[in-house]
Amino acid sequence: MNYYSNMPTSGRKEREQTRHRQEILTAAENVFVRKGFFNTTMNEIARAAEFGVGTIYQYFSSKEELYTTLILERTDEIMDALILSARKAPDPIGKIKTLINEQLKIFDANKGFIRLMAAEIDTPTSPEETRSRLRSEIDSTYERFLEAIEKIFSEGIKLGVFRNFPPRKMTVALQGIVTGFVSEWYRSGFQEKLSDNSDLILKIFFDSLEIPPGHEKK
Repeated sequence: MNYYSNMPTSGRKEREQTRHRQEILTAAENVFVRKGFFNTTMNEIARAAEFGVGTIYQYFSSKEELYTTLILERTDEIMDALILSARKAPDPIGKIKTLINEQLKIFDANKGFIRLMAAEIDTPTSPEETRSRLRSEIDSTYERFLEAIEKIFSEGIKLGVFRNFPPRKMTVALQGIVTGFVSEWYRSGFQEKLSDNSDLILKIFFDSLEIPPGHEKK
């Protein structure tokens, strides 16, 4: 018996399972966005994913598990992508600018998910127990994101490129501006590309924060 004979098959099977799981999550997102949690059935998700309903249950034990997994994994993906993009920038100012640009681009590319999250805030469609778990875990993920921004501001203050304001307050101010633009964009029905506001947000924020050239810490 060849010990290695089953390894490629195993790898293909795992990749196939990962792909099917992602297809289910994508289909579920589309259905949940259209119909909300309570009005969506696992049969509808199965049809949208082009799988039998039994296949859906092989990956997710219930509609609640599918719903929470979708929201939490998408949130983690977005936050991780933003933090990674910022780390690639060479300096604190570049990191903050990258964070703003990438946030707006990611929101532009994920309108369905933004609708789903906004619905949970404005007119909750899932059970209270589910919402409670989501709030707790999303808060934890978002806090990790805020801490990453805070570290960037702390670095910029030490280097003398940002004014010596409390880094946490600067973080809250930045995200407050971004959240305001996102909220208006959502309320307008996505009438414009959110990322078109990137330069304006950067100007509003950095005009009061960045130390003018020639005045850096010596």
